[in-house]
Amino acid sequence: MMHESSIPTKQRVVLLGASNVRMSLASAIATARSYLGTPLDVLVAAGHGRSYGQPTRVLARTLSGISECELWEHLDQSGAAATHALVTDIGNDLLYGSTPQQTIDWVRTCIDRLAEHGTEVVISRLPMASIESLSAARFRVFRRLLFPGNRMSLSDLRSRARELDDGLEELADGQRMQLVRPEHQWYGLDPIHPRFRHWDASYERFLAGWKREGNHDSPPGPRPSPPVSWGDHLRASLWTSSRRLVWGKVRSTAQPCARLRDETRVWMF
Repeated sequence: MMHESSIPTKQRVVLLGASNVRMSLASAIATARSYLGTPLDVLVAAGHGRSYGQPTRVLARTLSGISECELWEHLDQSGAAATHALVTDIGNDLLYGSTPQQTIDWVRTCIDRLAEHGTEVVISRLPMASIESLSAARFRVFRRLLFPGNRMSLSDLRSRARELDDGLEELADGQRMQLVRPEHQWYGLDPIHPRFRHWDASYERFLAGWKREGNHDSPPGPRPSPPVSWGDHLRASLWTSSRRLVWGKVRSTAQPCARLRDETRVWMF
């Protein structure tokens, strides 16, 4: 009998990121469904504070780095399908002390693994306008709340963010991927998390870089889709990753962790 994860569907979506993907996952999936149709297989490696290359702990929960998680084994073992990916939330690693080059190397590892499956990749660049306009006072509050162990100065953050953003441009040069710059107006006091009312618009912009199967000449336009409800966001917030540490103990969740009404399936890693 064929394992459920190996049953091919017409389209597959890979979402890589950290807190932005985790908080707005329902919006991301709804937008993907509007662009690509349904059903989809959606593979997600995300989580608050997630790193692209090292384990990270937020409160009691620890997740592996995205480049080392179980998503890649699952992807390699899955059946053939047209695959589309969004790679975002890349700047977290700077505030964990990683260099721009180390971060680029981790992202490159993910891109190379995606390329093995002929994936259409969109990379979200850093929100440089938001970072450049960040005041010293706001930066100290942001750093204390989200990265309390970090002592990086604002000038160092800006310098490293510019280097990382330039590195993403070099990484994408000549590759089968598109770079998309976040819009400055999406952000408020928080310099790295778009405001709730801009979640849908942000994904419409990001995912426009994907190409619908059989039409590789131009990006698709979104199809009408039902609005994302608070209930949708709440249900998505309860989905948990296949493997994580909680207070140092391994916790596992069977995957796929969700099956939507249109037979779209969601795996969390």
